[in-house]
Amino acid sequence: MPRFTVHIRDEWLAVACRDTSNTIQWLGQEALKRYIKNKPDNGGIGSVKETRFIVRRCQGSGLLDPDDTIDDVLEDNDFVELGLGNPLSPERTRMLLALRINVLAKGYSGISLETLQAMIQAFNGKLQHDPSASGLALINGTQMITSLGAEAVERAQAIAQQADIVAALTLEVLKGTTKAFDSGEQQQEQM
Repeated sequence: MPRFTVHIRDEWLAVACRDTSNTIQWLGQEALKRYIKNKPDNGGIGSVKETRFIVRRCQGSGLLDPDDTIDDVLEDNDFVELGLGNPLSPERTRMLLALRINVLAKGYSGISLETLQAMIQAFNGKLQHDPSASGLALINGTQMITSLGAEAVERAQAIAQQADIVAALTLEVLKGTTKAFDSGEQQQEQM
């Protein structure tokens, strides 16, 4: 019976397949069922059918069409990876690429110049495919969290600036008096 190894987050799961005419979508859902069964909190996944995911071959990094049959695109004992959740927005993807390019351009990762140039082209919006070489160097690091953290800091600064503007406008409307902000005044007025 054909068997496939599926990587989900930090787990490798074996999925047996009696009928290779099943789809890649089926394989992903079967792997998710096994993943949820092994996690006390269901791995944070509510419903297998409602979970969005993509399936990618580990060797060659090609995305697989969920409607293709297993027989058409995989061989027995193939390794596949399941990516969960919504894809990154173009803005977040560019932030991630900017940080990754910065780190890789320093020359310590062993990545090829061709792959680095492909990433720069992707950053500039001129590339439509994933560079498949130097895979470990591309994923090894903390740029994803750093880029999302930088975005959170930027948003927090914008919110803080808006709060300052609202406070200034409120003070303007009150004609510069601070009595409305004095908790003692408010208590006396309520009596």
